[in-house]
Amino acid sequence: WKSDGEQLLGDMKSRAWWWVLFAIGITVMLGNQARLRRTLGQLGAKADKKNCTQFLLTARAMIITLLISAPVPIILLFLYWRTSSLLADNGLAFSKALSHALLLAAAVFFPMELLRQVCRIDGLAIRHFEWDKSLARLLATNLRWLIDLGIPLSVLIGVFAAHGDTRWEASLGRLAFLALMPLLAMFLARIFVPSRGV
Repeated sequence: WKSDGEQLLGDMKSRAWWWVLFAIGITVMLGNQARLRRTLGQLGAKADKKNCTQFLLTARAMIITLLISAPVPIILLFLYWRTSSLLADNGLAFSKALSHALLLAAAVFFPMELLRQVCRIDGLAIRHFEWDKSLARLLATNLRWLIDLGIPLSVLIGVFAAHGDTRWEASLGRLAFLALMPLLAMFLARIFVPSRGV
């Protein structure tokens, strides 16, 4: 960790303009989250009217939903890009595994977060696609805890799988996998329960 952190600090100094551009872009995205959510609610209110036939409202809502879901995956992808360009060259298995885990975290997190944002009260699912409110809330609520608990376990599995040392993968990696499976089973049981699930 210390070696990787020192190399990233060195990258911040030598390629400061990349980090500054990234910091500005993420700050703008995060600073506009409240405005994007308000706009999404306004578009939803217009689309919810029975006489609305404009697809443009839904298209704009889709773009806004993507923007609301994007900051964390963009941060993870940027860190993956910087760590893979720097740390993978040093030949350390841990550095390569860390780089792989950042990419895996972005790939697993983004679709789950996107679906959670689609299920917002004023979002696409309820206002534009006319999903049942209780089902959308059920999906969003269960995705929240699955993201919080499942993403770290997925990252651990990815680190140990990419590390190259089968002892780590067969011990801690397997424990992380065994912890993730009951979470997925609980999520699927809650989502697909016949009486009130999707």
